[in-house]
Amino acid sequence: MGFGDLKFGYSDAYTEAQRDPDLLRHGYYDPMGLEDEVLHQHGFLVLGQKGSGKSAFAVRLQLQQTAELLVSSMMLGDFPFADFSSLQAGGAAKEARYPTAWRWLMCLSLLESFARDESMKLDDADRFRSSIAVLKSAGWISADSLRALIVQNTRRSQVGFTLPVVGASTGKDSVTGQGLPFPAAIDTVATLVSKFKSDATHILIIDGLDDLLIEQNMQWDILSALITAANRLNEDLFSWEVEAKVVVLCRSDLFDRLPGANTNKVRQDSSKTLNWYQDIKNPKLSHLVSLANLKASVRTPDRPDPLGDYLPGSFRLESGGEFETIEYLLEYTRHTPRDFLQLLDYIAAACRSSDVIGKVPGDVIEAGVHNYCQEYFVGEVRNELFGLLSEEEIDLTKRLLRGLRRNRFFLHELETKVRNSSQYKDLPVERIIDQLFNAGLIGNLIKGGDRAQPYTRFKYRNPFQELDRDMNLVLHNAVINAFNIRRSSGGGL
Repeated sequence: MGFGDLKFGYSDAYTEAQRDPDLLRHGYYDPMGLEDEVLHQHGFLVLGQKGSGKSAFAVRLQLQQTAELLVSSMMLGDFPFADFSSLQAGGAAKEARYPTAWRWLMCLSLLESFARDESMKLDDADRFRSSIAVLKSAGWISADSLRALIVQNTRRSQVGFTLPVVGASTGKDSVTGQGLPFPAAIDTVATLVSKFKSDATHILIIDGLDDLLIEQNMQWDILSALITAANRLNEDLFSWEVEAKVVVLCRSDLFDRLPGANTNKVRQDSSKTLNWYQDIKNPKLSHLVSLANLKASVRTPDRPDPLGDYLPGSFRLESGGEFETIEYLLEYTRHTPRDFLQLLDYIAAACRSSDVIGKVPGDVIEAGVHNYCQEYFVGEVRNELFGLLSEEEIDLTKRLLRGLRRNRFFLHELETKVRNSSQYKDLPVERIIDQLFNAGLIGNLIKGGDRAQPYTRFKYRNPFQELDRDMNLVLHNAVINAFNIRRSSGGGL
């Protein structure tokens, strides 16, 4: 067996769960205590950049389902924002209407989960299930998709149903909601949720925000209302003593741009941020290395340190210069699980192509790194700009980057280059640079100060870092490699 036989996972957690679920069951690494925070503490908001492991956590929970832990998900990848904004959920102002509509969706999703619970602790459990069946038949709970549920209820200002009363002390057997205004009907559904009791814990995960197009103002208002509604519903569930929680997975940069006066309170009191960057002297002790070893050892349990067994401690580049291997590899990532595991998979593929057994030679490491940069990282450039630019503008941006003569430059130089070229006419340079900085593909070069050598300030090293457009800009190592751009200690295009 060699390094080429190791498997470090897939770029998408949902694909990994389908094709090789043991990599998530037994190869999941949680150094930040996310699972404990969600299952046993008050945290409900999971923040992190793309590729930081938010979806991996969600899928891992779903794979762990038992009679005592029931996990369901609400995917927002194809969320119908326009239809959602038209829901007649009460109140003319979006500040009141949007959170109410989200509360409706989350309560219905929880009820669907409750219906699967075999350990329900209600004397009138049959009535409870009958109520859920009534809501399904009335079109309030859709088995098809979240989109279908929203679209079919868009213009519904009144609803009609007759629900069996659960835990009633009024002597009534049922409550009729014929002609009930939509907001009042939502309250009725929330009341049904409040009566649920069980020995099991229910987790509703809201995922897919990474895939949304995020440049429309309406979307920002709706997503901000989602965080507000989830926070309030979780507080209600806790006060009702209902063993359930709504968990929201959200990109850090997206959350930072949400409108609202209370987002920082939610971040401080109820969030967990997945930040894998560690500024440590020995990279071999990093969380990312521990994660990779755990993933690889799922197939090789007799080798607890496969990276140490197969990768040399250091190696010399063909172009000259010797580097510590792990430190070198990490510098070609944004210190996220997805980047690092994908890089190792490309090195494994290079080993298979060269029939490498034993220690991986330096030239094979270089080949794997180059293939990763060209095939994976170039795709990341496209993904980070998707939704912000048209397909043509994204292709022009890649062409612009590929045509740079140096890896370091100033924004005004890039703007001049664009202005003087007819092919780049009207390309929104500032917006592109801002997004590339937020994605960790471009950083600020810092010179002088207390450090003897210049260093690069990347967003992934400090999530609260802001781009300085007046300072020297530098491309990420993987972008430099992918586009074959010359390295220079000076600026200039």
